[in-house]
Amino acid sequence: MQHTAPRLCTKLMISSYLRSSVRVFGILMLSAAVGPRALAQETTSTENTQSLTATLNPSVTVAVTGTQGAMIVEASTNFVDWTDVSVLFPNNGQGIFLDTESKNYGLRFFRIRNVVSAKNNTITVNSVHDLRLLTAATGTADMVVRGYGAAGDGGGGQFYWDANSTSPDDGAMSVVPSSGQTTGRWKRANDGAVNVKWFGAVGDGVAIDSPAIRAALEYVAQRGGGKVFLPSGVYKLEASLAGVMEVSNNTLIEGEGASTVILSEGPQAIRNKHTNLPNYGNSNITVQSLTIDCNKRGVNGIVFASVDEGTIHNVNIRDPQGYGVWLFRTGDTVEGEGRPTKRITVSNCHVTGVVDVGIECSGAVGCTIVGNTVTGTRGVAGYYAWNGATDCVFSGNIAEGETKTNRFVGFAVQPSDLITCPVPVSKKTQTQRISFVANIARSVRYGTRVNGTAPNKPTDILIQGNSLYGLGAADRGIEIEQSTRVSVQGNLVDGFQEGMTMNDVQAGFPYDGAAHITIDSNTFKGGDRLLLFGNVGGSLRGNKFFGQRFHSASLFSWKNCTVTDNVFVNLGVDQDTIGIAVLSYNNIPSTGNIFTGNRSMDDRESKWTSGTITFSGGAHDCNIATGNSAVGAKTGARAVWNFSSGTKNVVANNIDG
Repeated sequence: MQHTAPRLCTKLMISSYLRSSVRVFGILMLSAAVGPRALAQETTSTENTQSLTATLNPSVTVAVTGTQGAMIVEASTNFVDWTDVSVLFPNNGQGIFLDTESKNYGLRFFRIRNVVSAKNNTITVNSVHDLRLLTAATGTADMVVRGYGAAGDGGGGQFYWDANSTSPDDGAMSVVPSSGQTTGRWKRANDGAVNVKWFGAVGDGVAIDSPAIRAALEYVAQRGGGKVFLPSGVYKLEASLAGVMEVSNNTLIEGEGASTVILSEGPQAIRNKHTNLPNYGNSNITVQSLTIDCNKRGVNGIVFASVDEGTIHNVNIRDPQGYGVWLFRTGDTVEGEGRPTKRITVSNCHVTGVVDVGIECSGAVGCTIVGNTVTGTRGVAGYYAWNGATDCVFSGNIAEGETKTNRFVGFAVQPSDLITCPVPVSKKTQTQRISFVANIARSVRYGTRVNGTAPNKPTDILIQGNSLYGLGAADRGIEIEQSTRVSVQGNLVDGFQEGMTMNDVQAGFPYDGAAHITIDSNTFKGGDRLLLFGNVGGSLRGNKFFGQRFHSASLFSWKNCTVTDNVFVNLGVDQDTIGIAVLSYNNIPSTGNIFTGNRSMDDRESKWTSGTITFSGGAHDCNIATGNSAVGAKTGARAVWNFSSGTKNVVANNIDG
């Protein structure tokens, strides 16, 4: 009698909700005319959780926890070509069903290829590798993958079957079954941040994680941007350009704070992707809440080259051999300057172990550096603006020397690069409109330095409201060379051997290289003195000086400046000392200056403050000194001591001690 089976459902009963273990051997065969044949051995299990172990043909052993769910088997008509078939453990626990209702085969062989659990319509596997072994069938529920390489490694997640997808296999967001089919993909269910562990990052400080991290960044880049998340762990990068984390437009990289560590011993840890001509530059990039450990081998921490709009926040960078954070203009050629990095905010970052630069603005425009801490032993500076940097603000930051013998510089400004930059001088943007406001530098060799060259002077620099603390020997609070229109206002300069130096002729700088320098409303404590050469059109106004060893402020060859309302207290140690000494340099006198309202006093038992102003020998001329006082200074102190040979000075209405 002919037998047909347009709908055949073969059932192998396993009772008691699989409370015992079953070992299946050989081949399970079905035909349209012959019922199921199976050889099974039942053994008793004392555990509540059951397992199914199958010996396959060819011999492979797999196991499954005996929940009410599913296992995936393969079917074949010739033992060569195999196709996936679902085998279900129904919720009522009445048996195993091999569903062949959609096919009508004369003879079919079945073997177990992989085993999963599927309680409540969710199938679970341990790894992405296991997921590849599965192909969805009609009615298959979502897949839960417990990990990338192994359960619990952080790389798991939920997947669904997209029968129409042909997207490439990235091992994380789209997984192609190992059967090699052209259509149909496992897709990760995700509409938020991308986790680097999904792409295989390990985060144990040993495995090289840069390929996985770069893959996650590339996935986001291909979709126009997004968030890449690095959970707690230590992520080791290759010590080469191949290990750099390259970030594209509209991308946020975020960790879990100090517990997310990137170990980088290469040229950079993180940089924007497009840094080379002709298509260079990126926009809207944020890096936050992680640590970069350069391990005294890696060069730079974070590099933004020609980036518009961005944030670097709450990032710790340890022991960079180059720059902690580098914001710079790239694309310079002999034809002109390239694209500057613009409008970047660097906030609440901590850079330690600096030997070159902590945070640098090189040709950057409109950047804000706020609330950061940089510590180091030497180098250019903790915070640095140069090479045409414009409209950049450094505010609320801390710079600190790491040892008592350091040569660390807190804050620095330099001119455009005349050595390595190919842009002709006539086409260069000068470093300008840089502000250092309300910062702290402590235990440093130099508090703040502003340096330029004769044709290449930084201009419009503001140093305001900062607190600078020195080492007490061979150090300087503020140094200004070859600059124009520098305003030094409202700062505390404490414990430096030289509170301030301008136009250091002993170091080879021209005596008048810096001009239009205003030094107003500052407080200078201790140290030897201020050595100030060649100021033109500037001021020394409203400052307070306490306890300098020698003349508080030595003014060499000043011209057309205002020196008013300064106060000098308790000057000198074991020798008579004056508040302001007006001096010549190379027989160039001081001329055309106004000295008024300056006062000196001394409340010590042994007083050494012997006057407020002294004009040394020399042809100082056309100066006005009036309304100055030495009341409260040493007995016999003079408001103005005039030893000048100039004949056109006006010295009147001053009050001696």
